[in-house]
Amino acid sequence: MGLPPVRRRRLANWAVPLGLIALMAVGYPYLADWVRAPLLRLFPPEGLTLAQTLSVIFGGPAVLFLIILSHEAGHALAGILGGLRFEMMAAGPVLLRSVEPGTGRRLKLGLNRQPALLAGYSVCLPPPEMIPQELRRAMVLHISGGPGASLIVGIGSLAAAVLMPATSGWESVARALLLLMGCGSLLVGLFTGLPTGGRSLLSDGARWLQLMRGGERASRDLTLLSTSSRSMAGDAPRLWDGHLLQAAGRIADSSLFEFWALRYLWLHHWDCSRIAEASAILQRALRVAEAHDHAVRRQAALDAARFSMWACSAPEVAAEWRGRARGTESLLTEDHEAAVASFFEAQASSDATP
Repeated sequence: MGLPPVRRRRLANWAVPLGLIALMAVGYPYLADWVRAPLLRLFPPEGLTLAQTLSVIFGGPAVLFLIILSHEAGHALAGILGGLRFEMMAAGPVLLRSVEPGTGRRLKLGLNRQPALLAGYSVCLPPPEMIPQELRRAMVLHISGGPGASLIVGIGSLAAAVLMPATSGWESVARALLLLMGCGSLLVGLFTGLPTGGRSLLSDGARWLQLMRGGERASRDLTLLSTSSRSMAGDAPRLWDGHLLQAAGRIADSSLFEFWALRYLWLHHWDCSRIAEASAILQRALRVAEAHDHAVRRQAALDAARFSMWACSAPEVAAEWRGRARGTESLLTEDHEAAVASFFEAQASSDATP
C-alpha cells in the first residue's frame, strides 16, 4: 500500500533540498581542504586585523544579498524597458512594492515575510491595452534581464578583482568580497538560465524557452499576466476573456500556473452567476493547492472561505476555511488584494448570492 498522491508530491518537493543538504554535509570537509590554500593566498602573509576579519565575516552575507538584488533588479529593469509595469520585487528580507494610493503610484519598501521569496522574486505586469504579440516580446525581455544582469555583474566583479592590487589588508578584503560577488553572480546567472523547474516555479531559462516555443503553456502564461493586469486595473471578472481562461484551465499539470488559471476562471464564473461551474473549478484549485507551499494553500483557503460565505451561505464551512488560512502571508500584491477584496464586497450583495 503506497503513500497518498499528495504526500508523495510533498516528499518529492523536499527530496532535492534535503539531498543538497546531505551532499554538502558529506562533501564539506573535502571542499574545505581543496579551497583552503587558494583562500589563504587572498590575504597578506601577516594576516588581517580584527576589523578586517569582521568585514569579511559580515561582508559575505551582504554580498550574497547584492547578488540576489542585482538579479531581480535586472528582471525589473528589463521588464520596464519592455513596456511592462513594475509591481513587486523581493530580495532576501527586503520587499519593494509599487502601490497606488489616491495621489498616484509610488514605491513602498517593506519586510519580506514569505520564506519562499527569500531567494528573490520579481513581478512586472502589462498595461491592459498591450496586445499579445507585444506582451510576449516584453516577457521574453523581462525574463532574460535577471540572468543577463547576473552574468554582467559576475564578469565585471571578477575583472575588477583580478585587476585590483592587494598590497594591504583592506585591499585584500575588498578583493575577496569582489571575488565572492563575481563567482556568486556567475553561478546564479548560469543556473537560472538553465531550463529547469519544478511543480511550483520554473527557472528563468525554462520560462524563456516556453515562451519562445509557443504552445498552450506559453499562452497560459500570457493569459495569466494579462488577466492579473486587468484585475488590478479594476475590470470585473465577468469582463475577462472567458475563452482564454477556459483554455488555460484545461492544462492539468498540478503547477502553480494551473492554480492561478483555475483561480481566475473560478472568479470569472462566479461573477457571471454560474455558481455550479464556479464551485467545481474551486474544488480543482483546492486540490492543486494541496501540492504546494503554505502561501498557496492559504490563498486557496481564503478563497474557499469567501465563496462559502457569500455564494453558498455556509458560515460554519467558511469559519473552518478561515482557520486553515491563519499564519501565512497572502500571495497577492497590495493592489491585487484590494481589487479582489472589492470584487468580494460587491458579490456579498449581488444577485448571485442566495
